[in-house]
Amino acid sequence: MTLCLALISNRFCVVCADRRITGRRRAPFEEHDKTIILFARNARVAVNFSGLALASDPASGFRTHNWLVRTLPPHCRDERRLVSEK
Repeated sequence: MTLCLALISNRFCVVCADRRITGRRRAPFEEHDKTIILFARNARVAVNFSGLALASDPASGFRTHNWLVRTLPPHCRDERRLVSEK
């Protein structure tokens, strides 16, 4: 289960999520990024995700975090940088 929280006011925005992902019998990763921040010329976007973090087939190598990091920037014109730890 993922916990995502957000607070937005006229002065700031705070977005956070837990970092644990669970497997069938144990937690395979205790620190998995579920938040991505994109800085563009005219916007700052914070994205949290829940659901499938890794593909059930390890051979596929699919990771939702990495997919979002590759997919989001081309859709933001004039993006300056993408903040991601992985």
